[in-house]
Amino acid sequence: MNPYEILDVAPDANDEAIRKAYLDLVRRHSPDLDPEAFKRISAAYEVLKDEKSRLRYYLFDRETPGDTPFQAFLRYVSTCEKRKPMNHDHLKEFLRKCAKK
Repeated sequence: MNPYEILDVAPDANDEAIRKAYLDLVRRHSPDLDPEAFKRISAAYEVLKDEKSRLRYYLFDRETPGDTPFQAFLRYVSTCEKRKPMNHDHLKEFLRKCAKK
């Protein structure tokens, strides 16, 4: 399941674009009329609903062969214009916290 494909948003979409896509899809696929599609849409939104959830998905839940979590993290950071990469100690602490959750 690729949540970006389910919600039909780009990987660099912001919170508002993801929320808008989710609400549009929920209107079209109500839980009464299409419960399976609604479950898929809701699950995809839970994965992408905020930046922390997207980062967790990007680092740990994606299935991309040959891609390490650190490479995924670097690619994610490179797409964020306002972010600076963390120094090594902060990165280790961040990854430890994510792994515990």
